[in-house]
Amino acid sequence: MRWAVFVVLGLAGCSVERDLDADRFDCAQGGLCVDAPDGGVPDGNVSPDGGPTRDGGPTRDGGPPTCLPGWGLADACGGDLDGAWNLNEICGAGWFEMELKFICPGATVSHATFAGSGRLSFNADAGTYTAAQTWSVDADFDAAYCSREDCSETEAYVTVTLLGGRTTCTKTDGGCDCNYQGTQSFTRDGEYEAAGSRFTLDPDTADELVFPYCVDEAQLTYAQEGTTFIADR
Repeated sequence: MRWAVFVVLGLAGCSVERDLDADRFDCAQGGLCVDAPDGGVPDGNVSPDGGPTRDGGPTRDGGPPTCLPGWGLADACGGDLDGAWNLNEICGAGWFEMELKFICPGATVSHATFAGSGRLSFNADAGTYTAAQTWSVDADFDAAYCSREDCSETEAYVTVTLLGGRTTCTKTDGGCDCNYQGTQSFTRDGEYEAAGSRFTLDPDTADELVFPYCVDEAQLTYAQEGTTFIADR
C-alpha cells in the first residue's frame, strides 16, 4: 500500500470523468498558460498571477467555483491556514491512478467518485497539525496491462494490494475492465510548514507531503497528484 496522497477532511462527494490523454502538466497544473486565439483570456478565467487558466478555472480571489481536477500550482495563492477545516468537495482521479499503476502498470482510470468525512486542523503558533478522516472511492479502470493470469486473479490482487475493499472485473479482448470500491480510516498528526503558496506536512521526513493551496476567506483549496480538495471553516 503506497497511498502517497494525504486524503484529508470531510468529503461531500464529487464525481469526475477526465480526458486521460490530456497533458497532466497544463496551465492549471503549473505549466505554461497560453492565451486564447484572439489574444484574450480563455472564457474569462485568470490564474493567480493574472494569466489565463483552462476552461472553468479558478481565480485568485474567488477560488474554484466547483471542484476542478486540474487545480494546481498556477492557481495557488497561499494564505493563513490556522484553525480547523472541513472538506466539502474532492475530485480528480490522479492519486488513485498513480497508486493503481504502481501495482498494475498500464492501468487507466476512466471514472472515480469520492466521499467521506473528517477534519484537518493547523496550530500556527506551535507549527503542528492534526487530522482524522474516513474516505471512500468508487473507481472504474482498465487493467489491460495488469500482470495477472485472468480477471479473477486481478480482482484478488488489486483488492489485497489496495488494503481491502472490493474489486470486480469483466474479461475483455484487451484484458479486464474493473471496478474498485474501498474505504479507509486513519488519523495523523505532526509538524507542518507553510511557505509561499505551498504547505508541507511532516517536513524533512520520509512522510513529507507537499500541497499547493489557496485560502480565500473561509475557503481552503489544495491539491496533490491530480486530486483537488475544497474545505471550509
